[in-house]
Amino acid sequence: MKTNILFVFLAIVFFVGCQPKVQDKPDKPVDLASVKDSISLIMDNYFKAINTKDLEAYSSLLADDGLFCGTDPDEFWSKNEVVDLMKQQFADTSFNWNISPDKQEIKVSPNGMSAIIVNQYLVTQLSPKIPMREITYINKAENKWLISFTGYNFITENENVDKLNQAL
Repeated sequence: MKTNILFVFLAIVFFVGCQPKVQDKPDKPVDLASVKDSISLIMDNYFKAINTKDLEAYSSLLADDGLFCGTDPDEFWSKNEVVDLMKQQFADTSFNWNISPDKQEIKVSPNGMSAIIVNQYLVTQLSPKIPMREITYINKAENKWLISFTGYNFITENENVDKLNQAL
């Protein structure tokens, strides 16, 4: 009987001791302000790549397994699909990108390895009156920041929703 109790006790100790360590917090404190500054610089490079139609720079900021959603309910793209779309848009000389966020919020994860970024801006060639809100998820892997999700949305003030519903 004592052997069975000892065996069960050792099995529990072995099982608990062999569990992977879940790290909620980093080993050393993370300078979240510095991480936020780094992410802000990445987003500056992202918008610069779009505005200057630099497809290589744009593509290099996207994760290979990312999901990128447009403003239309059917627009769900892989990295290759969104890069192909941007290649077509960059080739269109009648469309000049001029994205300059008038509002940006960056929410960094406690471990400093990922963040959600919200940018708001107007793309006058798409809509001179309805601003865009771009929601981006970025994470750091192998010491490089990559965008793994982007969702584009037209936004409007609540008092204009009824007018838009009537217009549609």
